[in-house]
Amino acid sequence: MIVVGCGPAGATAARVAADRGKAIVIIDRKRSVGQPPRCAGFVPGWLPERAGVDQSSVIQSVRSIRLADGIDQEEIGVDACVVDRTRFDKTLAIQALEAGADLCNGFVTRREDRVLVARRNGVEAAFLGAAIVCADGAASVVSRSLKGSRRRFLATMQFEVGLDRDLDTVSLRRPVHEGRGIGWFIPSGRTAKIGVALPRGWSRHLKPVLNRLVREYECEGAVFQNAVLGATGGLVPIDRRPLADRDLGLVVAGDARGGLGVDGAGIANAILSGELAGVTADRYASTEDAAVIGSYPDELDRWLNYDEENNQNQERAPRSFPRWVEQTRQFFDRQPTHSVTETEP
Repeated sequence: MIVVGCGPAGATAARVAADRGKAIVIIDRKRSVGQPPRCAGFVPGWLPERAGVDQSSVIQSVRSIRLADGIDQEEIGVDACVVDRTRFDKTLAIQALEAGADLCNGFVTRREDRVLVARRNGVEAAFLGAAIVCADGAASVVSRSLKGSRRRFLATMQFEVGLDRDLDTVSLRRPVHEGRGIGWFIPSGRTAKIGVALPRGWSRHLKPVLNRLVREYECEGAVFQNAVLGATGGLVPIDRRPLADRDLGLVVAGDARGGLGVDGAGIANAILSGELAGVTADRYASTEDAAVIGSYPDELDRWLNYDEENNQNQERAPRSFPRWVEQTRQFFDRQPTHSVTETEP
């Protein structure tokens, strides 16, 4: 089997399939797993234990989330935490290697029918697997090659800023610019991650909107003035791409599938989708039954508790404020304690 991408979804899928006895090759374009980190690392409290990540990857606990939409504001209690994404991702990769997977990193990949061609330093190698898990992130090359794949994104920018006092409350606000976008403030030990997401076509507004948000927190005394320690950015897919291709024996997981969100759900949903992708690819490789691949999208929606409202375009922030609060509460209250392998037929 071939897994493209060694982020949370790909490493989890590789570990699950390797644990079930499959020979796995992971192909990743990064030369160093988990770097550079492109998100704040905000996750539900149950996730590190489920993912098998020890507490050394947890930077701090989060006890509440403050949601605001410019008119209404509400704070809800949660069991959540912030993880060190680099350490978190490397631990997941190590687990996959311990299960027997092989890792080829620093490779640029393209798909030619059922063959994946990986190139590094001008040298190409072809990989043919009984099944393929596509988990190569928001800018996925493999999922982009599927028929009917759409490409719509939010553009994001995030600063890491020195934190002036201990905080354990995450703040999410919308909109942040002309009725659109979302902003966040996530305490992370001695620093805070402050970021904004806007429709991709408005990416030129990211820096001024983010600077304005940072100044607000400086005026409140939450962060030090002129204390930006680092900056990251990237694209977040806001619509869902095709999740499977029966003819190719391919399933899509993590950010490569899109629609995972920028409000704390992304990493958790990536790992849960990686679990199901690993099981599905293993079952397909064992049976060559195309129906196994065909059932993956519906099974994944059930596994992630997706519904039609979840699938709406986040660019337009369709949810009412009470619905946003309720969905956030439900997500962090949810604790999927059982394994996806216990639910398969």
